[in-house]
Amino acid sequence: MKAYSKSAGYAEQALSSVKVVHTYGQELLELKIYCKYLEKSKIMANKTGWKSSMVGGLLMSSFLCFYAYCFYFGGYLRSEEVENSKLFAQEGKESIYTGGVVITCLFCLIMGITRIA
Repeated sequence: MKAYSKSAGYAEQALSSVKVVHTYGQELLELKIYCKYLEKSKIMANKTGWKSSMVGGLLMSSFLCFYAYCFYFGGYLRSEEVENSKLFAQEGKESIYTGGVVITCLFCLIMGITRIA
């Protein structure tokens, strides 16, 4: 914001005295100085954009790693036919993990994490 305010302040100053600038033929000088200030603000914008994109990329990659781990562990529980808690078991049926239970747990955890963040 500081870099943008400097370039905007300089542009406003040059535009307010446009008659003097035009009379003395200093348009190119004013343009050169304005571009110098604008270059600083462009560099700062690039740094800020790079940082925010890195944070977004790390967030999305952590979600994908979480998906992969959940599906891996759910597949392990399903293939080994591990018994689950009585919470998911229906009366009169076996209480082993199914694909539906694994998906349900995955989405419940994801919704809970996104509500916290």
